Amino acid sequence: MADQQGPGPVPAPSQPMQDPAEKVPSPPAGEAEAVELDFEQAFTELEAVVRRLESGEAGLEESLRLFEQGVRLARLCTRKLDEAEGKIELLLEDDAGLLRLEPFDQARRGAAS
Repeated sequence: MADQQGPGPVPAPSQPMQDPAEKVPSPPAGEAEAVELDFEQAFTELEAVVRRLESGEAGLEESLRLFEQGVRLARLCTRKLDEAEGKIELLLEDDAGLLRLEPFDQARRGAAS
């Protein structure tokens, strides 16, 4: 019986391995642009990314790129929504019937208690 060894020598990577201690490169241009989008623009782009991925027409490389873009856009949308939520104030009526303004986050915590 022949000696079974591994699949043979591993080919050298096409690019040299980066030392983990080296500075991480800046994000791709698309990510830097996504940070500048408002919520509606980011959400519209996210919908387009999802449609493209769901169509099944993208190849593996494009699908990976689209997935990464979608994650960045989803995070941006979440951050924008969190910021908006922090700015919302609720007009609440207390036990005495007096109205008072309270930040949304505090009102939500009070309702959960």
